[in-house]
Amino acid sequence: DYYERRDAVHSLSDSALYRSDGITLDLNGSPQRVTGMAVTPSFFPLVRTQPALGRAFTDQEGELGQEQKVILSDGLWRQMFGADPNVLQKTIRMAGRPYTVVGVMPPDFRFYKSSDILIPLGTRAEAEGRDRDVAAAHLAERAPGEHPEERHEGPCARPVQVAEQRD
Repeated sequence: DYYERRDAVHSLSDSALYRSDGITLDLNGSPQRVTGMAVTPSFFPLVRTQPALGRAFTDQEGELGQEQKVILSDGLWRQMFGADPNVLQKTIRMAGRPYTVVGVMPPDFRFYKSSDILIPLGTRAEAEGRDRDVAAAHLAERAPGEHPEERHEGPCARPVQVAEQRD
C-alpha cells in the first residue's frame, strides 16, 4: 500500500503517486477524449504548485470511492467554461460519472505530460476492504541529510524518482 510505504521510508521528506490516463469527457453532449493525470493529494505540495483558482485535493479525496473531484487545466477551463470564475462546484461528466470541479491550474502548469484534467488517485485499500496497489509512478523528495548512495532494504525498497531537497 502506498501510504504504508510512504510512512515507512524516513529517507524521503515527501512522496506522491501519479499516472497519466486518457479520459472520456462529455463536452456539451458529445464525448471527447482528453489527457488526464491521476495524482495523490500529496502531489501539489511536492511539485510546489497549487491551483490558480479553487483548491487542491484533500487527503480524504485520495481514498477509493471519494475521488470524484476534478481540477481543470487553464486551457480546458477556457475552452469548456469560457474562463468563468464561477466554475467551482460545477459538475462535469467523465466516463458517465459526475465529477465536481474544485480547481483550475495556472496557465503555465506542466508536469511530465500536458494534462487537461487532474483527478485524485484513490489508493487506500481499506476503502474497498481489499488489498490493492496502484500502478503509478512514484515521485519523492529526499529528506534533509539523506544521501543518494544510501540503500534501503525491506518491503518498502522500491525504485522512485527522487528530487533533491529544495530550499
